[in-house]
Amino acid sequence: MNYRGLRSGTFLSALAAVGLAVAACGSAGPTTILVHLTLPPASGSPALTPARSSATPTLVPSPKGTPGPTKVATPAPTDTPFVSFTPPPVGTPVPATTCTGSPDNQVFLADAAKKLAFGVYCAVLPKGWYLVTPTSYHGGQLQITYQGPGSAIVTIREGAFCTTGASACTPRDHPLGTAMFSDQNGGLVALGPTAADGFAIYVNGGSTKAYEIKGTGVTREKLVAYAAAIVKVAKT
Repeated sequence: MNYRGLRSGTFLSALAAVGLAVAACGSAGPTTILVHLTLPPASGSPALTPARSSATPTLVPSPKGTPGPTKVATPAPTDTPFVSFTPPPVGTPVPATTCTGSPDNQVFLADAAKKLAFGVYCAVLPKGWYLVTPTSYHGGQLQITYQGPGSAIVTIREGAFCTTGASACTPRDHPLGTAMFSDQNGGLVALGPTAADGFAIYVNGGSTKAYEIKGTGVTREKLVAYAAAIVKVAKT
């Protein structure tokens, strides 16, 4: 069929025929006639765009085996160890080169270990600590002082540094229990009513083979860890 002709002459004729039919039926009462004509668009006329559907689109699952986004696990933070050195079996003598300090400090400690009657111990401390040059060992006693970050100080005394009696060597007003001094069990005390006063561990107070480690500017936990990591210097 020629739709173009229908749009012009034929379409008008069809409308006229509909009008006559309506007039002819007028005597029988009002009658409603619905006429639905679907015409293709004329050549050159733009096609009508169908209305968008409001239906929810169907999601098509990805093929099996298609990798999804990868979640990267964040490692849990770990605490920085107090001491970066793993000591040998408790009480095992080690070379003085294990001790914190310069080569000259280590030579001094090796010499002291050979000449003193009691066992000489040294500290193995984390990075940032250094040994303040010792003066000498005399009268059967030795003192070593270490300085660390934030003006922290740790001092170790060994031998006959306090022979008048245990009560005179060890503060008694702030006892905190016991703690290890390398391979020896000692008494842990606070040096005052606040943590800023420092802490100390004493072993064999009042004897000629006594030991003490004292710390200021360090926490109780750190001093206990430093004391446990102290090592005995080999007599070589």
